[in-house]
Amino acid sequence: MSDEETYEVEKIVRAKVLEKEGRLFWRFLVRWKGYDADDDTWEAIDAFVGSGVEHVNEFFRRASANCGGRDWRNLDLFQVGEEFVLVSSVELTAVIGRYTTVVPVSRAM
Repeated sequence: MSDEETYEVEKIVRAKVLEKEGRLFWRFLVRWKGYDADDDTWEAIDAFVGSGVEHVNEFFRRASANCGGRDWRNLDLFQVGEEFVLVSSVELTAVIGRYTTVVPVSRAM
C-alpha cells in the first residue's frame, strides 16, 4: 500500500488494550477494503474519521456480550492486554490471558 492511495476500512478484526506512560488506549487491527489479511494494520482510534468511526462502534456493538456490560469508551473498566478478536462473521472471541470465550453474534454485518 502506498502513501498516495486512499484506504477504506472493510472491518475491524481485533481490538486490544495497551498501556503507555500509565495511560490505557485501544489499538484496532483493520482489514482494508480490497486487501487481504496480509495487509491488515494496527491503528489508533484517531485513525477512524468520518464513517470509519462506525466500524469501531459496530465492532463493539457485536462484542458487547463479551465485554461483560462494560462500555468500551471507559478504558478504566478494561485490563492491559485484554483483546477482542473477530473470528468470523458469526462469532466473536474475547481473549484474556490464556482463556478464550466464544459468543455467537448476528450474521448481519
